[in-house]
Amino acid sequence: MNTPPRVELDGRDAPALLAQLLARRAGYTPEWLAADRGAGTGLAAIAARYLEALTQRLGQVPDKLKLGFLDVAGLSLVPAQEARAPVVFRLSDQATGGSAPARTPVGAPPPAGSSEQVLFETERAVGVTAGRLVELVSLWPGRDQYVDHGAAYLAGQPVEPFAARLLRPTPHELYLSHPVLLALSGRVKLSVEFELQHDATTPLDIVWEYWDGATWRGFIDTSTECRGSATSDVAGDEEDGEDDEDLDDQGVDTVVTDVDSTNGLTQSGSFQLVTDCASAGKTTVNGIEGYWLRARLDESLPPDPGQSLPEVDTIRLSSTVNGALRGRIAVGQPVAPQTQTGQGTPGILAIAAESPVPSAPNSLGGIVRNDAGQPVEGAVVRLTDPADPTRAAYTSQPTGKTGAYLIANVNFTRDYLFSVAFAGIVFTAPQASRHAHPAPSATRSVVDLTLSVTGLAPDKAFADGAALDVSKPFYPLGQQPQPGSAFYFTSEEAFGKPLAKVRLFVGRSLSPQDQGAIAGSAALAHQLDWEYWNGRLWAPLPVSSSLAGSQRDLDRTEVIDFTVPIDMAPVSVNQQEARWVRVRLQSGSYGFSRTVGFNADAAGGAVNTFTYVVAQPPVLGAFSIGYTWQYGPFHAERVLARNDFRFVDRTAEAMWPGTTFAPFERVGDLTPALYLGFDKAPPVDQLGLFVDVVEAPDTPAGPALVWEYWNGDAWTRTPADDETGALRRPGIVNVLAQADDAELARFGTPRHWLRARLKEDGPPGEPVFAGLHVNAVWASERHTLHDLPLGTSNGTPDQVFLLTQTPVLAGERLEVRELGGARANVEWRILAMELWQGDSAVLGRLERLLAVESTEPSVSLGPLRLTRNRHKQVTEAWVLWERREQLFFSSPTDRHYALDGASGRVRFGDGVSGRVPPAGAAILVRRMSVGGGSRGNVPARAIAQLLGVVPGIEAVFNPRAAEGGADGEAPSAVLDRGPRTVRHRGRALTPSDYETLAVEASPAVKMVRAIAGRSPGGRTLPGWVTVLIVPGSLDARPQPSFGLREQVRRHIEARAPADLAALHRIHVTGPTYLPVGVSARIVPLDPSQAGVVERAVRETLERFLHPVVGGPGGTGWALGRDVYVSDVAAELERTPGVDHIEALDLVLDGVPQGESVRVPDDAVVAAGTLVLRLDESEA
Repeated sequence: MNTPPRVELDGRDAPALLAQLLARRAGYTPEWLAADRGAGTGLAAIAARYLEALTQRLGQVPDKLKLGFLDVAGLSLVPAQEARAPVVFRLSDQATGGSAPARTPVGAPPPAGSSEQVLFETERAVGVTAGRLVELVSLWPGRDQYVDHGAAYLAGQPVEPFAARLLRPTPHELYLSHPVLLALSGRVKLSVEFELQHDATTPLDIVWEYWDGATWRGFIDTSTECRGSATSDVAGDEEDGEDDEDLDDQGVDTVVTDVDSTNGLTQSGSFQLVTDCASAGKTTVNGIEGYWLRARLDESLPPDPGQSLPEVDTIRLSSTVNGALRGRIAVGQPVAPQTQTGQGTPGILAIAAESPVPSAPNSLGGIVRNDAGQPVEGAVVRLTDPADPTRAAYTSQPTGKTGAYLIANVNFTRDYLFSVAFAGIVFTAPQASRHAHPAPSATRSVVDLTLSVTGLAPDKAFADGAALDVSKPFYPLGQQPQPGSAFYFTSEEAFGKPLAKVRLFVGRSLSPQDQGAIAGSAALAHQLDWEYWNGRLWAPLPVSSSLAGSQRDLDRTEVIDFTVPIDMAPVSVNQQEARWVRVRLQSGSYGFSRTVGFNADAAGGAVNTFTYVVAQPPVLGAFSIGYTWQYGPFHAERVLARNDFRFVDRTAEAMWPGTTFAPFERVGDLTPALYLGFDKAPPVDQLGLFVDVVEAPDTPAGPALVWEYWNGDAWTRTPADDETGALRRPGIVNVLAQADDAELARFGTPRHWLRARLKEDGPPGEPVFAGLHVNAVWASERHTLHDLPLGTSNGTPDQVFLLTQTPVLAGERLEVRELGGARANVEWRILAMELWQGDSAVLGRLERLLAVESTEPSVSLGPLRLTRNRHKQVTEAWVLWERREQLFFSSPTDRHYALDGASGRVRFGDGVSGRVPPAGAAILVRRMSVGGGSRGNVPARAIAQLLGVVPGIEAVFNPRAAEGGADGEAPSAVLDRGPRTVRHRGRALTPSDYETLAVEASPAVKMVRAIAGRSPGGRTLPGWVTVLIVPGSLDARPQPSFGLREQVRRHIEARAPADLAALHRIHVTGPTYLPVGVSARIVPLDPSQAGVVERAVRETLERFLHPVVGGPGGTGWALGRDVYVSDVAAELERTPGVDHIEALDLVLDGVPQGESVRVPDDAVVAAGTLVLRLDESEA
């Protein structure tokens, strides 16, 4: 828009006129000697002031005539616009719900420089719920993914529904529980067998996990990529007579082959799951506590007509727990004879294990001992060549009671690895433990081997009533075993598994008494009983030993085997409740006896004898428990399927053949949806949800939404007034809550849900919400007044009345009392027939209303309000008159009036254009609202005062700053706009018409540019008009709010060609800002004030380059207006403290632009980077 220039008749002011008068004095009145304070000079000054006023009034004559013409033409000032803000009501803790009526008053503190509170009123009634929004979930069934926004929402962070970076796969899980089979402990092989009724068409990627007390932990390997492969860390080969299965039973780590024979549930089969050092814990799943196994899909299940999912007939569990004993050996340093012949006492040579191996062939021997240094009987030593697995191994004979072994004809030119087989346990040496011979000339080498066994330690152990610490050598039967002495031990992990095969490693140690045996002594006989508690009594426990002829008396290093009885029961031993094994000394004792003979005198004679006994109680240096257990197959005790975020009990279907179920199912939703969960039921009323959408420029409306609630049986549509453009713009969604709203555990916790789903399937987009607020309603900056007497008509044409409170907002109700007294009771029917154009039915309706008993003195119907007395006689008839912008087109009978909201002037007709109110008729403003202006643009949370009484509501706040408030149009502005308004005559044809209409829509529009043939995407497209508006804001780069854009769009569409309006081809948006930078070298007048001058220059440039208040004239930068260096230089030269400018450049994107910056027609100047340097003057 270009403002036409104004012609100034005379630019002289009063001092200039006075100077001219005094200068001409000598030519007209030479005898007058003017003095500075004389009477003549005073009269001349008065004359100069009158001349100044005269020239000013003459200069305003064109404007006055122009305003008079515009007034006759029906133009008026654009009234002030009220600010709007969403306000949110907060209930007290004791309230259960309620409602806030329309026009509920709320307020904000007075703005700076004012003492008047800023008043707001709600625009509509709204229900208030005590329920809090506690869950927020976006679900995209097409991707089988979801986002839980609950944590972000409750933390006050932005919410990003359907954001690709936040989407997570929807859980599809199957839970199995069993109190014994799934109490995993140690090394376990678990088999889960599926019998399928219908197979999956494609393999499903399933991950199996168990709860370890803190988290869900995976098994060693359950992936399909490992099928058909097997590895082992066993040292040796098949020639040893020990296959992989046997070694695995002894605790050797292996990876199971064919872990999933179902091939992802595409066929019946089983999953083989392996744990190592497992320790399962109980957890609660869907309210059921137990040991749980979980199978979850590691992939999404999007809708796919070509993919069918499996249906299960039965599920059975079985397990093999391998907590077997494990062994390792330590290889001692080699020992060689001191002479080449092998005679003499052997000595230990300090030669490292990695020393060179002698090349001479020889024999190898040594002692096999346990950790306590005691010989191990029955061990077989084996040497293997790690460099050549095909080479035959060297194997010794079983060791005797001394633990000695011997291997002949060993080729010492090579390195060897030791392994020892004892009691079915294979002991292996670390890779670095190799045999090394001390000297090439030696004929025999001695290498001692130490066996270590690891397994479970007893949970508790007692020697009679004394607690034992089995981590160090201990006396299992006490230091003085007597018949009845007993050794108790328990292991819940091993003994709690019926029919488990248990192995006990008993490692004998030395005690001081063991050194007392001498030749000729006789060992004491003894008998031990192994027992367990069967719930009634201590029953015999059948045990066996790894050594032939063993008494299983804890006096030798051996392995003792037994099977856990199925009836083994807990019993209290020393106040400790557990499953106990008791080893009881039935008879005899440990030790030896010897008979000694002697002569009573030196000459000889009878030989006297006596026998003494030395106790040698057993002492153990190691006591470890190992076990293996095979159990099942059994049905799971509980089977739960979790799909679509809910659990379904499938225990019966998984147990009985013929009752199938689907372990994994797709979500039930068909289109993307946003779920809002409340912790309490809402009242049956309109609920307002303010969605503070972070609006992106030129964002179109989103896909159509359907709002639904859960009624206990199904999702049901509920009426909703969505002003957010399907969650693309900030606004309020008013949803009607229903009486049959019911709780639903949609995502695990029962909530009252609102669901906004896409009407048709498709991409939902990725909106961003700065916040969501329940109990929201729009509030406008206004104050409503009631029953204000305006005056009394005198019956003359063109009567004018003034409202004392301005500006007046649209929506007032003005009534004229056209009948009064006894006449009203007679003629009100005639008046009613006139108002309803002869419709007699309205008389019956009015008479019925008058006959109703009521405390209200008046009844209303349409434009007529009748006041009655206590005898139900009509005493007054008030008629509602209608407001018009001007009365040119009103007929003599039209009850119309014109109201200038800015001045409060009310004008009635002259009998030709508009009816004249009857003489003596009282005029009453039944209701009107005043307000508007920029003072209503208060910041967020400034509206915090509830000025009315609403039951249950204790607080109110506005989550977003109020917008849209604008002061009324100034008379000087209408001088520029008026001719253009007269020209377009209320119809938009040319681009300038669109610009004028945009300014008429709201005073908040400060600058506008209409571009024909441009679509919202910026492309040239016929049939479109893009209107760029700049609001009157002090923001660095003002952007029009959605409310202002809609207000302008609706105003223009009402006056635009029908094809553009019907198709909504008028696009109102904000401008593009072009940041213009300045680089300047400035010389201040006073170098000591350089900092002050620098700040002043920076403020000057920021103000000058501001889009709204900048520019050469301080009226803003028009769209497309270029920036010139000369304009900037002139502004800087006027800055206080600046001497002159040494250098000045306009900069765009860091590049100097020369004398000017070209600005596109759809862009506005904004302040860019300012680089200022202050120099001293060279003078």
